[in-house]
Amino acid sequence: MGDDIAVCDFDDIGVPDGADKKWRGESTEKWLQKLLSEDKDACLLGQIVLGEILSCPSAKQIDKINFCLLDVSDFERIGRLKKRNTYGADQNMLN
Repeated sequence: MGDDIAVCDFDDIGVPDGADKKWRGESTEKWLQKLLSEDKDACLLGQIVLGEILSCPSAKQIDKINFCLLDVSDFERIGRLKKRNTYGADQNMLN
């Protein structure tokens, strides 16, 4: 995407076993703070809930949020994550 846009993967911070909605919300806020500190446009990739982004205190500081949903079946998504050996992927990730 070039040097004008910071591109980050949400999971780069590490996902602990038993990550829950509370952890996800706190981590989303941390990501927003990090991206705001970069002082350039950003693209955050991953399994992110739009409502959780909008409910973060830092979201009010963002001029514009674009959201793209790439849909894949739950079965396929879990299969891909298992193939990548990503953070203990299982059915609980869908909840």
